[in-house]
Amino acid sequence: MNQQKRQPELVEGNLPVFVFPTELIFYADDQSTHKQVLTLYNPYEFALKFKVLCTTPNKYVVVDAAGAVKPQCCVDIVIRHRDVRSCHYGVTDKFRLQVSEQSQRKALGRKEVVATLLPSAKEQQKEEEEKRIKEHLTESLFFEQSFQPEIEEKLTKYTFTKYQTQVIKKVFKKDSAESWWVCLNYIINELLYLCQVLASALWLKKTMFFIIVYNNEELKMT
Repeated sequence: MNQQKRQPELVEGNLPVFVFPTELIFYADDQSTHKQVLTLYNPYEFALKFKVLCTTPNKYVVVDAAGAVKPQCCVDIVIRHRDVRSCHYGVTDKFRLQVSEQSQRKALGRKEVVATLLPSAKEQQKEEEEKRIKEHLTESLFFEQSFQPEIEEKLTKYTFTKYQTQVIKKVFKKDSAESWWVCLNYIINELLYLCQVLASALWLKKTMFFIIVYNNEELKMT
């Protein structure tokens, strides 16, 4: 009874299939990678039949391309790449694992695994390193840009002219690190200029004070 209730749902092909890994990478200059192993897991309470299909079967040899997996067990499927010519570099092939119950012919579920042949493992590592560096730089730039509005708000609090504020905003729109130094030097120069103006104003105020006091003394003497 339980099997009859469950079977119509399984025949639709929605049964999850658990395979590891989900991607196979072969390197032409490394013969040890020409042989890869796929592991098919069966976490269910019933046995499963499996079949391995491929988009380009003439390029690969699959050991035990069909078989069975006992309940709550796993099976290893060996795949060998037998055509590592340069014309196949970068070409993506696909393997499809279909599973079904032993008493059924229709597939209950399927899983696709991607296979790619690359010329060299060293070149792949170099590309991955360059990719990581680019991602790191991208993250750094994004981190700096996330703080950009707050810095602009702080800068506009100073008594800059409208033209000076526009210059600062234009500098901040640049993505290069040099723009930050340019803006910092610009701010320092403006602050020094403001200090000079304040010093001149204080000196002028003090001078005027002495002149007024001197004039008052002269008026008293007369």
